[in-house]
Amino acid sequence: MLILPPAVPSPTRARDASPTTSEQLDLATTKERIGSTNSTTDPWPGPLLALGVLISTAFVANQYDMGGGGSPSQVNFLLFTSVWTLVLALPYLVFSYRYFPDAAHKFGIFAAEFVTMVFWFGGFIALAVFTTDFLGCSAPVCQAAQAATALGAIEWVLFMISTVMSIVHLWRTRNSNDGRPAPEMEARTV
Repeated sequence: MLILPPAVPSPTRARDASPTTSEQLDLATTKERIGSTNSTTDPWPGPLLALGVLISTAFVANQYDMGGGGSPSQVNFLLFTSVWTLVLALPYLVFSYRYFPDAAHKFGIFAAEFVTMVFWFGGFIALAVFTTDFLGCSAPVCQAAQAATALGAIEWVLFMISTVMSIVHLWRTRNSNDGRPAPEMEARTV
């Protein structure tokens, strides 16, 4: 909360003591800045990275399918993980706190974070092992698989950080019966 001293009219100011438009804008900007300082989990990189993984793994799977064989299970799993993230995990984590507070239980959020983190870890490691055969390959399918691996690793790191934040909240509220998620975990929009 921002506490401002009472306005003191200046002797040079002949008008009333109400703030000018620029003073109102400065105050609103200050309140916005102060109100958004604890916005640590803005969700914008998650969907973009998951979409990048979805596009690149779909391209790799399509190239394998066009070649006559089925796509590898490593590619399929990372494709599943990106769809899981975009369709189930991120909508639950972003919207449940704001629009469905009864569904935003601290253990539910932890479970969604943890499962998604494990999926990303397994998916990017499996595809990384699979793409070791691509070393020296400059075909677009090789580059797409390597890009999906790199984006999957970044997504895993983001979900790992978010899961650790959820664990810290569980630890801090271990003796309370309050099932609400931590206010710091709320995704804020600007």
